[in-house]
Amino acid sequence: MNIKLLRIDSRLIHGQIANNWVNTVGVQTMIAVSDQAAHDDIRKTLLLQVGKENTKTFVLDLAKMMRVYNNPKYKDLDALVVVESPPRTSSD
Repeated sequence: MNIKLLRIDSRLIHGQIANNWVNTVGVQTMIAVSDQAAHDDIRKTLLLQVGKENTKTFVLDLAKMMRVYNNPKYKDLDALVVVESPPRTSSD
């Protein structure tokens, strides 16, 4: 997978990302990575509805994102990835 843009945004997917960043970066795939959002059906549904028709939109938990990222099937996929916050270290 080619991550063309990694954005930290607590809102994950919203109009600015769906309408501006996707076009600016030139990707057809948006991935929101959030354990909480991926396991909350209402929030996940709302995030998926923000994506444009010609853009594939996914809401994945971190474990699934890592499987997708490391899967050779997706090696040529260009994606915009949004996370809620930077990763925490064990000392945080």
